[in-house]
Amino acid sequence: MMKYRAYLGILGDGDDFYGNRAEITLGGIGRLHQVDYAVEAMKQGSATVGIKSESYAVLAALKRAQNELCSHQKKIYEIDTHAGVSIAGLLSDGRILARFLQTECSSWRWDYKLPVPISSLADSVQLKLQANTQYYGRRPFGVGLLIAGYDKDGTHIVQSDPSAEVVEMFASSIGARSQSARTYLERHLDQFRTANADELIRHALLALRDTLPAEENLTNQNTSIAIVGKDQPFKIMDDSEVAPHLAKIANTPRTTAQQEIDGKWLHISEEAVLNHPGGAVIRQYANADATHMFEAFHEGSTRAYKQLEILKKSAWDPSEDLEEALKLRMDKADVNVSTYDISVEEEAKIVKSFEKLRERVYEWGLMEAQPLYYIGKSASTLGFMFLAFYLQYCGWYFLSAISLAISWQQFGWLTHECAHHQLSKNRDFNNLVSLVFGNFCQGFSADWWKDKHNTHHAATNMIDHDGDIDLLPLVALIPGDLSRFKLPVEKFFLKFIPYQHLYYTLSLPLLRLSWTTQSLIWVFAESSSEYRVYRRNALAEQTTLLGHWAWVLLQLYLLPTMGTRVMYFMVSQFLSAFLIAYVVTFSHNSVDKYPANSRLLNNFACLQLFTTRNMTPGPITDWVWGGLNYQIEHHLFPTMPRCNLNTCMKLVKEFCRENNLPYLVNDYFDGYALNLKQLENIASLAKVKTN
Repeated sequence: MMKYRAYLGILGDGDDFYGNRAEITLGGIGRLHQVDYAVEAMKQGSATVGIKSESYAVLAALKRAQNELCSHQKKIYEIDTHAGVSIAGLLSDGRILARFLQTECSSWRWDYKLPVPISSLADSVQLKLQANTQYYGRRPFGVGLLIAGYDKDGTHIVQSDPSAEVVEMFASSIGARSQSARTYLERHLDQFRTANADELIRHALLALRDTLPAEENLTNQNTSIAIVGKDQPFKIMDDSEVAPHLAKIANTPRTTAQQEIDGKWLHISEEAVLNHPGGAVIRQYANADATHMFEAFHEGSTRAYKQLEILKKSAWDPSEDLEEALKLRMDKADVNVSTYDISVEEEAKIVKSFEKLRERVYEWGLMEAQPLYYIGKSASTLGFMFLAFYLQYCGWYFLSAISLAISWQQFGWLTHECAHHQLSKNRDFNNLVSLVFGNFCQGFSADWWKDKHNTHHAATNMIDHDGDIDLLPLVALIPGDLSRFKLPVEKFFLKFIPYQHLYYTLSLPLLRLSWTTQSLIWVFAESSSEYRVYRRNALAEQTTLLGHWAWVLLQLYLLPTMGTRVMYFMVSQFLSAFLIAYVVTFSHNSVDKYPANSRLLNNFACLQLFTTRNMTPGPITDWVWGGLNYQIEHHLFPTMPRCNLNTCMKLVKEFCRENNLPYLVNDYFDGYALNLKQLENIASLAKVKTN
């Protein structure tokens, strides 16, 4: 019996076709490296896409020529009148598996006088793939397959990989740069079910085109299309049939990584995305105005602005359909979810006013580096750490643990500022300091933090964008979270959600253990990341993080008794977690969230103002909160040094008054009550759902 699950954001058939025997790629010391190598071979193959509707299944593939003297290689094979297969990876392995499937189809017809069910084909290919991972003297097939077919159960798209995982999909893509195609498929999934043949082919080609570099395009020579359906035998189209379909998409702009900056629409190739120094955050602004976000993130970076000028040379004019679609985006209100209803005309005025605010900020010198300030902050924070060591030496273990917890909290703020390049205009120096303070001193991976936190800044409180508002399974912040409890273990946690506003505060001390665990997982997967910047940093990240745990464990070892060690560990870890958690959860969890496709993403100033709450400032608050009580100012100008945020606050308040925009600020207890109210709203919905 097939069950449905989410696979890379595309709904697919969750149970493999042969029980759990498909799960053979192991982690850690049990890893099968030959399978890893075979999977990499599949990822290097030219991309292929498969999509199905209720009536048709379509395959589209890139035919790669190894060099100018070679013809393009065949990528799609007919295996029976009702099924075909497309391959990505080693072509020789793909041809072997295609012939194997053709033989299976012929044998079934000979024995039963009927076409083979697609599920039986999936069983057969899974056994074939898995056998080569189990027997001495064989290697895994270095190829992935997409099988398209039609039988009595309807249309099918089946995906396999070298580890013998075989999964039925609604839509999928494998091969080089296939993530871009999958992004397109995820965004248009709801359109596939009722699509006719031409519409389905169009979607397949648009997804396939997004796997190409910006300077390349689909042609008759490099594109192969096949279709099968209810009254349509499997057919591989010839060049004359492919050409009209390519002509239909010729004037359709690419949609996966197009951004508007300074009034120009730019296409960001998948290669550029994977080489982006900031990692995946660049994907958040597809089909959106990223002008102010670019300026906020890249202030002081001459390299970034040089790259921008290169991209502007190939800027294109958006179609009228795209511009109208962006203007007509409508938000849908819900519990804890607000709507953005500022008109396009009023939005333009706000954008111009924010430009003037930025000019004033620069005129006042608020973006200039403050090295002496950060030397002092670094010295005082290191002082708390060395005080902890001294108190431990003197036998004052409880006070030592408290001092260490305070130093970890303060290192958190310093690392955060290093990651935002507030320390200096030398970004390499900032990255080095973040490794020392973040990884070695505090135990949080700097790269993990940047990947998580930059996305949060780019799409604050935006559903399906901002990972900081995805706190499942312990906490649900929006109604949509309640529909995500599907597995038995998830349904178990759902029983606790009606009480989340009661236990939430008690969970805050666990934050540090969660973040340090996530950091360790991140750094040891970093060397295989698809993003170049993370692969480059992997060794330094791993070394410094292991160094942190080496001195932490040594410090615990030097304590006199096991009871003292347990006390010291719990006080330092849990107190540090609480000191960080009660700050980072105040500003955004207490404010409404916005739909994923909201037009708010095009208005940088409103995005930050509508989704952020400040804490009432004061000398003690400023120190304890590390300047994050000026969260609005920090989100508007993330590279601004902490010591300038108070001055900037006056300018931002004036900007809000002039444009009739909200400026949210509360003392701690009022703000925290609003946080708990948001949790209680969803708890009430969950109570109804669980009864």
